Amino acid sequence: MTPHDVSTWRIRFQCKTCGTAFTVKGIPHLEIAEASNETICPTCGVAPDKGTSGLLGFGQRHRIVNISREYPFRKAKNGETWHFNSACSKWPAENYEKADSAPSESELCNECKAAPRF
Repeated sequence: MTPHDVSTWRIRFQCKTCGTAFTVKGIPHLEIAEASNETICPTCGVAPDKGTSGLLGFGQRHRIVNISREYPFRKAKNGETWHFNSACSKWPAENYEKADSAPSESELCNECKAAPRF
């Protein structure tokens, strides 16, 4: 990961108490293990056991069934400006290219740069 990498991760859990599968989005790379130890099931309200550890869910209430990278940078297929804020008025919702690390500063959207960063 580069110093400018602001990508996040999407984690699909399965609650070991009620069996419900649920997704948590926007997890920073360095907080994946923390999320697996602290995420509460939205269906039954059960939190992982505090005395356990392990990224893959062994000994925890919730098992990680899928993990995927979210790509924060988008630009329209024929565009020149990259966006990284989904609240931007020009955020491309379809027909776009994506990147997982920041392009040059001159290619970034001014509206995205002015917005608070996550």
